[in-house]
Amino acid sequence: MKITLITATYNRSKEIKYLLESLNNQTSKDFELIIVDQNKDDRMINFLENFNYNFILRYFKINEIGLSKARNYGIREANYDIVGFPDDDCVYSNNLIEKLLDFFINNINIDGVLAKNIHKVDKHNNEYLITKKSIENFNIRFDSIQIFLKLNLLKEIGFFDEKLGLPNWFASGEETDILIKLMMKDKIIYYSPFLNVYHPASVNNLKNINFDNIRKRSRGTGALWKKHNFKKLVIIRGLVSPVFRILLYFYNFYRVRYYWNVFIGRIEGYRYWN
Repeated sequence: MKITLITATYNRSKEIKYLLESLNNQTSKDFELIIVDQNKDDRMINFLENFNYNFILRYFKINEIGLSKARNYGIREANYDIVGFPDDDCVYSNNLIEKLLDFFINNINIDGVLAKNIHKVDKHNNEYLITKKSIENFNIRFDSIQIFLKLNLLKEIGFFDEKLGLPNWFASGEETDILIKLMMKDKIIYYSPFLNVYHPASVNNLKNINFDNIRKRSRGTGALWKKHNFKKLVIIRGLVSPVFRILLYFYNFYRVRYYWNVFIGRIEGYRYWN
């Protein structure tokens, strides 16, 4: 058993250095990294030519732009049983590959595992199964870098929805969509806090946030509500939440603006998804 890692990159090159270094340091080299380059220039090629890596790296350059499109391209090129999706600026703990392989070998009935994102607020310190109830209540907050799945399952459910994710009008939700589709087919997905990935923390200073991007990403949430026919109560809760925070932080212009864009984005996503 081995792992295929798929990294999509656009408008970046040097940021991937930290991911590559962490892969160089893996205690197991039973993996391949597929880089799907969407840059219009040769910045990534030039960078890779000067970087010394000690694992299998396969490079593809495509003309189409889109995170989900790039990942789907990588899935079609994948050689190994398990697939993961590291961002081009994230880092793996040194024994992550070894632990992942041990986990799948010792739990042959498990279809996928979700790792812990160290830089994200995560109060879960125990292993647990993702349940249909958590999906139905939309209580899922996982990023793509945390997801490791069996390749045959991705082929079964049809890969990532290319209408979702950056830089689309519905600029998020593609990884959650994958989890929803898997759970609706009764697949077994496990969360383990002992598998660690690292990602740069979000900007805490709201003055530096691109509020248009917040709105675009929030459309992905609304789109998922409609796509998967979520219960009215779940949708109402998802709309009331940012309104409540607007009222709670009425004295803070930037927080109000942030949650207003979340609110409007979710409405737009639900209204215009088809």
